[in-house]
Amino acid sequence: MARKAVDAGARFIVSPGLNRSVVTWCQEREIPVFPGISTPTELEAALELGLTEVKFFPAEPSGGASMLRALASPYQVVRFMPTGGIRLENLAQYLRLPNVLACGGSWICPGHLVEQNRFDQVTDLCRQAVKMVHQFQLLKLTRPIAEETPVPVCLEDTLGMGPQRKLVLGVNHVARALAALERLGYTRIPDESGTAVLNPVGSLMNQEKAVF
Repeated sequence: MARKAVDAGARFIVSPGLNRSVVTWCQEREIPVFPGISTPTELEAALELGLTEVKFFPAEPSGGASMLRALASPYQVVRFMPTGGIRLENLAQYLRLPNVLACGGSWICPGHLVEQNRFDQVTDLCRQAVKMVHQFQLLKLTRPIAEETPVPVCLEDTLGMGPQRKLVLGVNHVARALAALERLGYTRIPDESGTAVLNPVGSLMNQEKAVF
């Protein structure tokens, strides 16, 4: 099945369980592979194969975010991709964990919407997921005293408001927020203080707070 997926254009393989033959086949061809594990024993087998990034499946029945927190200390080099029971409502609690690489869930692209060609609704679900991933919160906005325009509510508009203003945002994960903002066209610039700066309007602090 892995061979068929690669022949069809797949650039990485994610499987529900740990199959040594599949992992070895992918490694020999330098294809990223993320086999599923749900116990420390299975995780040890993955480590023995040289893997440090694995799928955690089924996530919710296997202990969910609490289980991943428990695995974080003894397996500090491992990052997980939880799937199985992931929904919009619990997505953020997984992505806040430092040992979570990504999350997967069929809810974001339901089969019946694909069959009906309702990709507009799939797009809406994707937008909801992105909002949940970042959870941008306006913490502070400074601007010239003489200016009396309303506080902007659209992130894209707010980010272009000029060097004399500063926007402080709360985010779930700084690195993911930086990546998202760079996709909007903002460029990271080195800064003497060690923070990351997004051109043209400010900096993103190395905390769970974004400053623009």
